[in-house]
Amino acid sequence: MDPYGIEWAICTGPIYNLSTIGDTDYAVALATAYNRWLNEDFVPRDPRFYGVINVAMQDPRAAVKEIERWAGHPRMSEVFIGSAGVVPLGHRSNHIVYEAAAANGFPVATHSTMEGRGITGTPTGNGYCSRYIEYHTGLAASALTNVASLVCEGVFAKIPNFKFVLLEFGISWAQPLMWALDREWKHLRSEMPLLKELPSEYLKRQLFYTTQPIEEPENTRDLVQTFHAVNGDNQIMFSSDYPHWDFDNPVVILPGRDNAALKRRILRDNALALYGQRLGLK
Repeated sequence: MDPYGIEWAICTGPIYNLSTIGDTDYAVALATAYNRWLNEDFVPRDPRFYGVINVAMQDPRAAVKEIERWAGHPRMSEVFIGSAGVVPLGHRSNHIVYEAAAANGFPVATHSTMEGRGITGTPTGNGYCSRYIEYHTGLAASALTNVASLVCEGVFAKIPNFKFVLLEFGISWAQPLMWALDREWKHLRSEMPLLKELPSEYLKRQLFYTTQPIEEPENTRDLVQTFHAVNGDNQIMFSSDYPHWDFDNPVVILPGRDNAALKRRILRDNALALYGQRLGLK
């Protein structure tokens, strides 16, 4: 953290597989045990560390209890769930988890990985990938499915203060998804009775993105235009993905003098706006 001037870090950890485990009791127990280690042992080692609440979505009621168990912890930043499971994340069985998170002032974050593992289906609609590059590049498909599910199942409309954070899914796919959802909503509004405005309006207020990994076109202006289109000026946050081999160096992200204000928002201000009040950060 020191070499890169990082003021504080949300430590998510690596157990992205909770919702892919067939034994629900084990998944719930693993979430509880990991939360105790992360938040009682690891996080206190450095005042710049902040913890998360991992929950297993196979048992929503147990997930709610886990959220309530940690809700009073002063260095707890968000509820953390896996992106893969037996149903898309917007399924109504998950709504009580999101309601509990919002009621306690927590965003909910999900990290890509484990699509196609355990009790989940194949990682793509066409089966299994042969190479890592196919799988990793295709993670946008998982984001598309889950974000569409969240908005169409009415989670954002039903819980106005609900905030959802995507980790390691890219960003550029969000603009065409908004276009498509808005078009379909105009014809199929009866399927989404909770939505009182365009789907894109909910996403521009309540969906947050992170920078690692992001698409990197040769012309930086193309990427910046995409950021503006999805309200990324306010909803994109820096994520390092450290210590992976392809982690992002905040010093070189978004090069160019013209992007100084946007860069500051991504590197600091947007995360501060989302997490700062709860964590007492300035």
